Amino acid sequence: MNEFVLTSELVDQSTLFRGKTTRASGEVVGETVQWWSTADMANAPRQFGNRMHIVDGLLEHLTVFLDVDVTLEDLLERYGPPEKFTAWHEGVEVWYVKVTLYYPRDGFMTTLIIPPHDAQLRPESEVVTVWYFQRAPLEEFLELSRDIGYPTVSDEVLQDWHGYGPIELRP
Repeated sequence: MNEFVLTSELVDQSTLFRGKTTRASGEVVGETVQWWSTADMANAPRQFGNRMHIVDGLLEHLTVFLDVDVTLEDLLERYGPPEKFTAWHEGVEVWYVKVTLYYPRDGFMTTLIIPPHDAQLRPESEVVTVWYFQRAPLEEFLELSRDIGYPTVSDEVLQDWHGYGPIELRP
């Protein structure tokens, strides 16, 4: 992975950052490597970037901002419906709706950004980021995500997949 981030033309070297990976408890357990690509600025807010977490020399998880077009339809055709999903308004002034689709048994979750005035899932809805991690049952994945500081997802916000159309936004 070091060679990739140092030599890839997809990595904006001026944004390359290395730091410590910490658990929610504050314990330092590894290294974080972050970088931006051209796609980051073109398609979504700046908080979405590429990052990897390395623990004991092994890649623990990787978040990638897609620089290719992947639609919800593409995702569903390849992997089927997600095990669960979440949807909520993001931003103090409701900048967008963030939809996260959970595929923990396949080892990833995806994020879609939907305009707040049109909270619907459509075949052409674009997948913005993918977070790769070790395959696990949903409960183990949720524990992992809490442990690394990802926003806590409770049973109250997890929704069953119902297909395309309007989505219920939960706080």
